Amino acid sequence: MCTGCEALRVRREEYTKKKLKEARNIIKTIREEIFTWDEDKFHWWYADRIEQILDPKRKEVT
Repeated sequence: MCTGCEALRVRREEYTKKKLKEARNIIKTIREEIFTWDEDKFHWWYADRIEQILDPKRKEVT
């Protein structure tokens, strides 16, 4: 394998690891939210919370 191909492979693996770590953090946060979830809140609120986790700059809807 040439050095260019090897460099691309390494970058792809690092990118994949980074994305998997981000996904695991999102799942962990969602699990924590589930345990503290107030049953009086509607499902749309929960969906909005997931979107907020995915995009932290987004404002929370109450």
